[in-house]
Amino acid sequence: IHKQLMATPEVTSISEVTGRFDIIVNVQTKNLEVLHSIVIEKLGKIDGIINTETFVELQKTDKDSVYSVV
Repeated sequence: IHKQLMATPEVTSISEVTGRFDIIVNVQTKNLEVLHSIVIEKLGKIDGIINTETFVELQKTDKDSVYSVV
């Protein structure tokens, strides 16, 4: 699943998570119509993906990390 997701051009990142979901896949598209198409026609057809739930990011504010890379 991971390899197929990473081979999808619209996928920008994949995170393994705890809780209700197994992974969060970030996808970037130009509009909601394209997003719908990607989720239904590409991601939803990957063998092993049972279901999806879509969240749309309305606004994002990044903050600098308190940890420095050494």
